[in-house]
Amino acid sequence: MNNLTYVSDWKPELCIQLETGNNHRADFNRFLVKGFPTTKKLQMGDSFENANREGFILQLHSRFIEALEEGASHVTLHSYFCGTSQYLRWCDNQEVEAFNQ
Repeated sequence: MNNLTYVSDWKPELCIQLETGNNHRADFNRFLVKGFPTTKKLQMGDSFENANREGFILQLHSRFIEALEEGASHVTLHSYFCGTSQYLRWCDNQEVEAFNQ
């Protein structure tokens, strides 16, 4: 089975512009493929390996939206996004399934 996917269908609704000092973005599209490529690379439509974690990532994105609507700190949410990206990169490098029990 071929795990490569073409990500020319980058979804802007999965990218949240945060109001931080550096105008960070939380691009959940990056979590859907292995290796955490940049937004720019994803938008170019290169091929990437599907990480098979879409359900979890969509839930996480939904929680971020809820937190924003409830007035959560954008800086704190950016910190959570960065921590999650580090965890997912570690999982991908170790070839370990993310978000398991």
